[in-house]
Amino acid sequence: MSLFVPEDDNLEVYRPEESIHDRAPEISIPLKEAAHQEPIVSDPIDVLCSLPLKYQHLILADLLRQDGLLLLGKGLGLEVIVSNLLHALSSPLRENKRGLIILLNATDFENEKIRELLVELSWVEKLNKGMKKSGRKFVRIDANYVVGKRSKIYASGGIISVTSRIFIVDLLSNLLNLNSITGIIVLHAEKVTDTSNESFIIDFYRQTNKWGFVKAISDDAEKFIHGYQPLKTKLKDLKLSNTLIWPRFHIEVANSLKVNSKNNLVVEISVSLTKRMKTIQLAIFSCIEACINELKRHNPEMSTEYWDISNALNKEFVQVIRATLDPVWHRCSWTTKQVIHDISTLKELLGYLLNYDAIKFYETIKTIFDVNKSTKNSSPWLMLDEAISILSLSRERVFLQTSSEPQSFLLEELPKWQQLTEILQDITDDRSRGNMNEGPILIMCNERSTCVQLRKYLSQNTNKATPGRKFMMMGLNHYNQIQKALRQLKEGLKQEKVGESTDLEALTVSKTFTRNRAHATSSKRRRTRGNKAIQAVDRLYNRDAFIEQDSDQLNISNLEEDSDPGADFEVTGSRNLILSHSIEPADQIVIEKFDARTNESLLDELNPSHIILYEPNLSFIRRIEVYEAIRKQRAAQTFFMYYKDSVEEETYLNSIKREKEAFTKLIREKATLASHYSTDEDNQFRVTKSQVFNTRIAGGSAFRTPTDESSIIVDVREFRSSLPNLCYRIGLKVVPAMLTIGDYIISPRICVERKSIPDLIGSFNSGRLYQQCEQMFRHYQLPALLIEFQEGKSFSLEPFAELRTRPNQTSQQMTPSTIKFFQQDIQAKLITLLIAYPKLKIFWSSSPTQSAQILISLKASEREPDLEKAIQAGVDANMMNSSGAPEFNDAAIDLLTQIPGVTKVNYHLIITKVKNLKKFVNLSLQEMQDIIGKEAGSVAYNFVNWKFNSTSSNSNGLNV
Repeated sequence: MSLFVPEDDNLEVYRPEESIHDRAPEISIPLKEAAHQEPIVSDPIDVLCSLPLKYQHLILADLLRQDGLLLLGKGLGLEVIVSNLLHALSSPLRENKRGLIILLNATDFENEKIRELLVELSWVEKLNKGMKKSGRKFVRIDANYVVGKRSKIYASGGIISVTSRIFIVDLLSNLLNLNSITGIIVLHAEKVTDTSNESFIIDFYRQTNKWGFVKAISDDAEKFIHGYQPLKTKLKDLKLSNTLIWPRFHIEVANSLKVNSKNNLVVEISVSLTKRMKTIQLAIFSCIEACINELKRHNPEMSTEYWDISNALNKEFVQVIRATLDPVWHRCSWTTKQVIHDISTLKELLGYLLNYDAIKFYETIKTIFDVNKSTKNSSPWLMLDEAISILSLSRERVFLQTSSEPQSFLLEELPKWQQLTEILQDITDDRSRGNMNEGPILIMCNERSTCVQLRKYLSQNTNKATPGRKFMMMGLNHYNQIQKALRQLKEGLKQEKVGESTDLEALTVSKTFTRNRAHATSSKRRRTRGNKAIQAVDRLYNRDAFIEQDSDQLNISNLEEDSDPGADFEVTGSRNLILSHSIEPADQIVIEKFDARTNESLLDELNPSHIILYEPNLSFIRRIEVYEAIRKQRAAQTFFMYYKDSVEEETYLNSIKREKEAFTKLIREKATLASHYSTDEDNQFRVTKSQVFNTRIAGGSAFRTPTDESSIIVDVREFRSSLPNLCYRIGLKVVPAMLTIGDYIISPRICVERKSIPDLIGSFNSGRLYQQCEQMFRHYQLPALLIEFQEGKSFSLEPFAELRTRPNQTSQQMTPSTIKFFQQDIQAKLITLLIAYPKLKIFWSSSPTQSAQILISLKASEREPDLEKAIQAGVDANMMNSSGAPEFNDAAIDLLTQIPGVTKVNYHLIITKVKNLKKFVNLSLQEMQDIIGKEAGSVAYNFVNWKFNSTSSNSNGLNV
């Protein structure tokens, strides 16, 4: 089986229901124009598109013919298809008449790529058709655009790329007419859920505009297979009924990417691991399996079939386990939390084994052991015999004596280095005989650190016979410097006595992790009989001797004379080099990282003659196939390197298998998908009378009739959450506004400040919550604090106490006593807040859905909020314009409030007296103190005028 092209002749091929060969590649579009609410269909218009491959033509024809969800295989040219789709749909209906197309969820790179392709397509169309004007108007709207400017952009039409948060606010604010929107295209459809802003937009759009198109596109089919009937659920969220599935094994895709084998030569290079690397890899797998078994033993009621060593290589393995345990995370034992953290660490070590050199890998392993052995609750896997084998074998790869000479260390090189050197030498020899194209050589890697490693390795040209040996000796010299720095630090801390911390909860592990622990610790009095593992345990629990033993063997002070200072450099990107002289393309070796944002343009810009895949990557392999199918006669020679019988090979094959299984499941679900019919009444939501009327009062509320619409004012910043969407779906009219006080205005009396738990912790730390409560009590009779937990998470403060000091999952696990301390700290601050504001109402919500129910219950028997008063609350009168609403630049205000000394309470004092940020940073100390006070002004001035001393910081650092 070929690793580069896994599809063979016996693989099943997906064929659509209708015959593809009968379709015409020419594209004729019946365009529609909004006039009131009835579309006017014009004559078909011929549009010139640039799609080099046949399957891309067919996909575009399908999207133009009908609305639907497109599921495309990875690396098959998504940006090109989207650009041609936008170019075709934005064709003017008549002269000086342009439609309005909304593009949602596009990233910054995708926006730039689509803009470039649209410009190219417009110029080609102008040259072929002799048009006077060229170009489709493409505008990207972000937070820097104020309301008035956005309104003018919508009115002028064209293609507008906008974030879903901004666009839903504009829709609810009636900033544009829904019937003026020609259609909506949603990228990254896998992110759309029933509570997302994209679903909110489409539902709101379809209530008024029945003729406009909605098209959704995604190239990540694996995200569509989770849950019951995932395809049906996604189509319901997008208000679509059709699905277009185009995997890699589609017959038209396979035929389009099939090129002449004489012109396209793919060389697969299977590299064997060294004996020690194989043993370390097996030992890490054994540790992972032991951790999984321990996890099952502690959580038998939560374990599933997915918790198996066969799934451990999946990228989302730890995330799936964590998601399963999230609802009961506050009841999980400390051992369970530590074991999950250890599985993540062990998976990282599997990647480090294949990518790091022997010295760096040993340094990483040794650091893990040194950090854990000093604490009472160390990682359980470190007690296994396999863990000691990992440490001892990692050390042998570096310090094993190969001869009687004092510095004859093994310094084991990565096996791929030698193979890479041989490939480059073969390319040079073939070019000297005139048998190859004179283009640059492109080497692709998974990680940026691997790119830097290969650049340093290939730069060792002073001794071509052993470039790897010299590179390793330089790394050994650097390791020696680190050990010297550690010894100096240890000597400086000798006088300080650090007491051992006592944890309230100890690790409870099975005998799997401790079966040989007693024998290992009691072997100091006996003479060891050649057992290196037992010696390694003794060194593990005696850090001083361990460091000194390495340092005694590292008498390599003369290595600095052998090293070439000019060769030891670090480059962050291959295209960031500034050269003083030109280099011929044939002499260029470009080393790049796999990056979905730049890989497609990278091949077109470099036009390489040879491509070396140092590590396998499915998406980039597909891009090479598309690139080769377009070039055909000038195809580049490709070398595909992978470690045989390794994690690298297994991960790549699993990625192919998972994608194929995902598409197969979606194809089967599509075949059995029932037709769904709905009316306008089915999609409308109304609040029942009992929810907005107080039945205890005779006759209900005298100020409202059952036909009146109930509304709620929502701060525009709250549209980052799903709560406004849920409020709309239960029947409340959502009115967005830029509020200074509160997040949700229920009535003229009730103001609600919503806080997620991380936001609550941050507000307590900065003191912002006290200021917000003070402002709410100043302008409203019944202020309330809504504390909202995440849906599907445990309804407890304990998990968030962990996040307080552990924002990323790779950091060291917190101790139980520390977690309990931070949990009590949050509770104490809540009590202090209630003591300061005893009339403050606090609502606890387990999910956004419950938060919506709380808001609708607060709405009962309350009058409708006053929009003008809600906006003016807390705002200086000088900030108002003629319409009564203040004009804000959201991005500038967000940046201003991040400056120390500037808070949500005093920032309005700045924006009333200072025109922009440029003038603010140029204010003197006295001027800042006059505006926001003496203390706050001093803090803000010192932050703005702080000067970074780069010379002092660089002099103390190590050149890694």
